[in-house]
Amino acid sequence: MDINMAKESIHMDSARIITEDGFRLDRASETRFTVSNGCFAVRGTSEELYDNETPGTYVAGVFDKGNSAVTELVNLPYPFGMRIYIDREYVDLREWTVGFHRRELDMARGVLTREYAAADAKGRRLRVRTERLASMAKRYIGASRIVITCENFGGVVNVENFIDCNVYNLKNNPNERERHFAARTSADDNAARVICATKDGDYTVAIAVNAKTRSLAKAGCIGRYSRDFGNYAAVYDDFEVEEGAVIELERVTAFCSSREVSSDLTEKTVSGRLAEGLKTGWDKLLAEHVREMENLWERADITIDGDSEADKALRFCLYNLICSANPLDEEVSIGAKGLHGEGYKGHVFWDTELFMLPFFTYALPDYARALLSYRWHKLEGAKKNAEAGGYAGARYPWESADSGLEETPSWGFDYKRNKVRIWTGDIEIHITCDIAYAMREYVRASGDTEFLRERAAPVIFETARFWASRLEYDKERDLYDIKGVIGPDEFHEHIDNNAYTNTLARWNLRYAAELAAEYGAGSGVTDKEANIWVDVADKICVPRSGGLIEQYDGFFKKQDVLITEFDANQMPLWPEGVDITKLGKYQIVKQADVVMLMHLLGEEFTPEEMKENYIYYENRTMHKSSLGPSMYALMGARTGQHGKAYANFMRTVLTDIADNQGNTAHGIHAAAAGGAWCAVFYGFCGIGVDAAGNLVIDPWLPEKWNGITMNFHFLGRRLRLTVTHGEVKLERLSGPEGLTATVNGGAVEL
Repeated sequence: MDINMAKESIHMDSARIITEDGFRLDRASETRFTVSNGCFAVRGTSEELYDNETPGTYVAGVFDKGNSAVTELVNLPYPFGMRIYIDREYVDLREWTVGFHRRELDMARGVLTREYAAADAKGRRLRVRTERLASMAKRYIGASRIVITCENFGGVVNVENFIDCNVYNLKNNPNERERHFAARTSADDNAARVICATKDGDYTVAIAVNAKTRSLAKAGCIGRYSRDFGNYAAVYDDFEVEEGAVIELERVTAFCSSREVSSDLTEKTVSGRLAEGLKTGWDKLLAEHVREMENLWERADITIDGDSEADKALRFCLYNLICSANPLDEEVSIGAKGLHGEGYKGHVFWDTELFMLPFFTYALPDYARALLSYRWHKLEGAKKNAEAGGYAGARYPWESADSGLEETPSWGFDYKRNKVRIWTGDIEIHITCDIAYAMREYVRASGDTEFLRERAAPVIFETARFWASRLEYDKERDLYDIKGVIGPDEFHEHIDNNAYTNTLARWNLRYAAELAAEYGAGSGVTDKEANIWVDVADKICVPRSGGLIEQYDGFFKKQDVLITEFDANQMPLWPEGVDITKLGKYQIVKQADVVMLMHLLGEEFTPEEMKENYIYYENRTMHKSSLGPSMYALMGARTGQHGKAYANFMRTVLTDIADNQGNTAHGIHAAAAGGAWCAVFYGFCGIGVDAAGNLVIDPWLPEKWNGITMNFHFLGRRLRLTVTHGEVKLERLSGPEGLTATVNGGAVEL
């Protein structure tokens, strides 16, 4: 993968283009070249759809269990199919001589371009260029432009535009492979169509495809026909061509699901959308889409001056975040692998609230409001989860899909592929306070008091009720414990008093009591209940050893090992002698735990405590989750560990470009993408909100960087921050006057 971009042209900013040269069928590249708009996504497989590719077409919110172990995001029929035949012979690039093949993802415009030149054994030379997009302006439309040049031959060229239903979830895993839908296909000269009904009967999805001739040179259309093969539907165009002929087509793919209209209306609706898209045409669809992309980038862009690798890779992270969310749909959120693959079954984790939400909160607050509203809509499911465990209030699931109930599988595999029990769905409960925290942070940044009153407060009260019921009182110590949990560091299970979980639960209880006092009788919380929350919060056990926070009771008694060796991607290697099937024996950490806590609730720790804990835990963290490096980058900048800060930032920002976790094929690491933004915003730019609700900026830049410019929102204002090694500049681009900020310790009035 080459992130040193293609040559500049008048149409493209080369700093925003990801290129891949050479014809290859690579699953990680399928992920990287996904087109998505938060409503639907199609993985970056070739138009021909070769049998060793892993197609993925996903409509946000469409889940099904069927015969699978748990509910999963449904892989729907592949709708971007296009094959070319010359005199009835298939153009198969695996058998042709490919002289040139390039794919370019233009992140500024949100357009994927593929171009190749190839020749067959008969010497016939063909050049093909395709462009595809998932419209940000019409989120139910995908569009393509196809240009075919017959360089040195004449004859009959047939272009087949198809939908293929022969797709599976987990195609390459024979034990878990599943097709989650029954399909009904049809085809005529107006479209190839498929109507999918999920096995559990919850959803219907309609997809329709057609292409029209845009222009012809030295070619004439001599016929159109269609075929319906049951699991495969296609529309064909035949062209009589001369040497040098050029065929240009416009193709539209339309989607509709029963999440939008009743099942019996999906087919009619999708047909109308297809007709609308074809009438609009490629040029206008592209222009509308690009305008929306430009608007999003204007609100969210970041520029790093002096480090082109970091600059381009960070934009790739932001691009994937932008394309994974939909502000028009409050019933969906972003899965751990975005809409880019089937990793983690498409489920939503704490990744969204603590790693991705900050980006949306400060860059695209309307998106953040919708994403948090998903949790409000799933509050009843969270209550059922708590009730099932014998507790009050609401316990949010570790893995969430469309119901709000727990979706975590019970069994998985360890690092040696031994079958092991997965306990996260049972006891990794910190996600409940993570969600409450994210809601508070959104309100502090946006000033959206309506959301706080109507949606956040009910969640915060119910999560506080859960914690109050989950705590166990130890009369002898006069303390409350939270026993038998998993903290963010998932190497250690069934532990007591995880510092992260206990401290965030304490915060949740106190904040709920504050809100109840503010809203009075209208809160639905009695004074007695609020007082209990405060009393128990004050007595929650948080293990400490001087300034060093013990990750959980007994952690410091585990066998101590230090990380000293790293691989070619600068990722840690297992210390010699560590038994990776018994990681609970060691003081070795999967990802940020205590360090994450210091970021979220930094006001509770002194700078000296932050530094001491950072150094201790950084030397023992394996980064076996893509979540970890961003927190060590952020806190490295804040604690003066500058070399560690930059190294961990590059680990984060290159997660999917370099595939340094080894599983980009399963989808993007959406939390790493969000974490990269967090590292810049909170870490290098040093932006935060103090106890009084005022903006605070205290930046530090890596030596390699000349400067950084980022746009963000705060309390209804659009701001631009520019930081160099000698200057900090904060501008108000729009919104009300009268904002006071603290910059490098001094008050500034905008």
